[in-house]
Amino acid sequence: MYQHKKTMAVITGTATAAAMILIFCFSAENDDLSSETSGKILEVLCSIVHWLIRSADKQAAFDAFLEIYIRKLAHFTEFAILGLFSTMFYAVWQKNRIRLPLLPLPLGFVYACSDEWHQTFIPGRCGEFRDVLIDAAGVAAGVLAAMFILWLSARIRQKKNRKETNHSSSNAPV
Repeated sequence: MYQHKKTMAVITGTATAAAMILIFCFSAENDDLSSETSGKILEVLCSIVHWLIRSADKQAAFDAFLEIYIRKLAHFTEFAILGLFSTMFYAVWQKNRIRLPLLPLPLGFVYACSDEWHQTFIPGRCGEFRDVLIDAAGVAAGVLAAMFILWLSARIRQKKNRKETNHSSSNAPV
């Protein structure tokens, strides 16, 4: 059992570190590179929707509207992944599931603050408290997702153990 715990700690710890590095790298992109990255996603989505919108003015307004939400969704998603992996990492060591969000939530918030502060040093980028809140909401969503996964896996294990216990007791000699 100890080897399984150690393996899970390595996997989830590595995934948490990778998520943090990925967030740092995206935040280190200058405004042109960042716009290009989100522009690729925007281009795909707009090509799907433009055939519905005939007016060029309405297409431009839709593009501007969508770009904002793609950027904010990227913030949310990056930090949701961080929340998920950090909670799974912490779950390896924390047996009390009620206390599980107590470490990943504040650490995710602090990392979100440091991420926005980091962006203030990047040309054309700025740090916004609104983005910190979006990032923190992403962390919370990731924590909730991890807690659901852990709950579900515990339920599956319980059912499996009950089934094995019932099976072995029915095969016992009388």
